[in-house]
Amino acid sequence: MRAALTLMRAEGREAIYARHRRVAQELRAGALALGLDLFADPAYASDTVTTLHVPAGWDGDALVTRVREEGVVIAGGQGALKGKILRIGHLGYVDSADIALVLRALARALGKGVC
Repeated sequence: MRAALTLMRAEGREAIYARHRRVAQELRAGALALGLDLFADPAYASDTVTTLHVPAGWDGDALVTRVREEGVVIAGGQGALKGKILRIGHLGYVDSADIALVLRALARALGKGVC
């Protein structure tokens, strides 16, 4: 915790918020470029997590598993949204390189034809 607080103090609160906004925008733009639909209206979307609809005809749980096989941890939906959404967190020490990894993993998983 001490190390994390040191990093946060060095970066500064406003810069941290700006980074979270930037990576959220990068993830959402990349997801749209992959043909994925956003779950939340962008006007109300969180800067800490992005939720995407699972493409029609795809098995959401299998897609989550394939992305994890690419070395990236994402989550699926819960309850009534199980198998219907993907949840991708970008809170904390996350930067553009991390978002690029997530998008590459999603692209590879989608390209493998998870149905």
